[in-house]
Amino acid sequence: MSDKITLMEHKLANLEDRSRSNNLRLRGVPESVTQAELPAYVRGLLRAYGLVVPPDMLQVGRAHRVPRPRHLPDTTPRDVLIRIHYFHIKEHILHESRNKSKPHEDFPTVHLFTDLSAATL
Repeated sequence: MSDKITLMEHKLANLEDRSRSNNLRLRGVPESVTQAELPAYVRGLLRAYGLVVPPDMLQVGRAHRVPRPRHLPDTTPRDVLIRIHYFHIKEHILHESRNKSKPHEDFPTVHLFTDLSAATL
C-alpha cells in the first residue's frame, strides 16, 4: 500500500508540474495595464517582437498579476503570469525572445521569465 501511495504522489506531482509548464512570467508590465487589458497587451507584445505565430494558436489561457513580494517598494509593478495553451508555442516564444538583441521600443521594461531561464523580451 505504501508503494502505491508513493507512486500516486509522484504521478500527482508530475501532473502539477506539467500544468505549470506552459506558464510564462512577465516582469515590468506597467500597473496602468488593467486586468481586462492583459491578454491584449500580451498579444501586442508578442506581435511587436515579430513572433510568427498563427492567431488561432496564440491562445492565452489566463493572464493575471501575482502578489508583489513584501521587500519590494509599492512603486514596483507586479509580475504578470500568463498561460499559453500550446507548449510548442511557448517554446517558440522563448526561443525567439532569447535571440533578440535589445528590447522593443514599445515595451522597453518588459522581461520574460520561465522557471529555469530568463530572457529580455
